[in-house]
Amino acid sequence: MNTNFQNRVIIGDCRRILPALPDSAFDCVMTSPPYWQLRDYGNSLQIGREETISEYIGNLAAVFHLVKRVLKDSGSLWVNMADQYIRKDLSAIPWRLIFTLKEQGWILRNTLIWHKTNPVPASVKDRLNQDYEYLFHLTKKPDYYYDLDSVRIPHRTESRFSNKITTPDGKKGQKPQGRYSHNPKRQPGHPDSRAFHPLGKNPGCIITIPPKRSGNRHPASYPEELCRIPILTTCPPGGIVLDPFSGTGSTLKMAAKLGRNYTGIELNENYTGLAEEKPVLRNQVSK
Repeated sequence: MNTNFQNRVIIGDCRRILPALPDSAFDCVMTSPPYWQLRDYGNSLQIGREETISEYIGNLAAVFHLVKRVLKDSGSLWVNMADQYIRKDLSAIPWRLIFTLKEQGWILRNTLIWHKTNPVPASVKDRLNQDYEYLFHLTKKPDYYYDLDSVRIPHRTESRFSNKITTPDGKKGQKPQGRYSHNPKRQPGHPDSRAFHPLGKNPGCIITIPPKRSGNRHPASYPEELCRIPILTTCPPGGIVLDPFSGTGSTLKMAAKLGRNYTGIELNENYTGLAEEKPVLRNQVSK
């Protein structure tokens, strides 16, 4: 396989670049598409300036249709999006996109909530401040690569899973064995057990991290830390991560930190945060 696209940022329209990439080349796709009518990224080919939401959703769905071909059958797609208000009406754009992708055959495996610890203050007085964004996990197939052990959180205590007890008179003893299932898979420590796991607990679907505050030139970059769980769980060591809207390269930088390869596609070369550190391939077709 030609691997000259690895560890590179490719400048151009992802709708023209994705068809040139090989089939089943990527283990994981992690991205945050441009939001509708929110920002102008200064390029006539940009997605997000469409006149209608339907047209916007259609253009994004076309991108993810192209993504599907280059993603391995064992791979995962992660999409970060925030909802937005349009004339005081919450638009549900993220869910409109997800329902469209499900109609295209994508499987929605998880909806994670990125809880922002210090969101931008809102001046509104008739609703609560919106301090979260969505992070959707989709797959091509029901069976896919997933390494939950890589992100488990250590238990605070093992006492609730222990068979040891202290009686009211202070003597130590054992809980009656009859209170436990004899099914081996239900025993604490078994890999398939829903009880205590020796490597820690499942972290759940709420990711609490602050939004990115930086002086870069991109108006909507997301924090690298948001990419940690998606990359660790769905891209094997030495695998390759794709971001078709790579911006300043948050996804790509985290992939490199975690020992994965990466490919970024970015329409506006002014936003390629990795361009100063890594070679950039310039797509002549889309110039």
